[in-house]
Amino acid sequence: ERLAGRGGVERLIQIDSSKNMLSLCRSGMVGDIEAIRVQADEELLPLPDESLDVILSNLSLHWINDVPGTLIQMRKALRPDGLLLASMLGGDTLYEMRHSMLMAELEREGGVSPR
Repeated sequence: ERLAGRGGVERLIQIDSSKNMLSLCRSGMVGDIEAIRVQADEELLPLPDESLDVILSNLSLHWINDVPGTLIQMRKALRPDGLLLASMLGGDTLYEMRHSMLMAELEREGGVSPR
């Protein structure tokens, strides 16, 4: 509803791998905007080339194993003048957790592997 009347937004495609998260999103017509929910793996985006004007990704890229591959797919899905707005956790965010996981992998596996 907040997007209604905002400069030509016609369709909102909401993609998540979690059915539970998608159930929290609205679908159908929201004002004059068609809202679509799609359950899909974020690393295999079901988007046609040059089909989107904008992609918004809020704190989800850090869950993806192949970030460069996903960014390439996003770029292909964007029209030539399209926009990607993304946020993700920074390098020192959750340092303690990352350190603990590395130490656990070192202890269990005898080493750590690059991600």
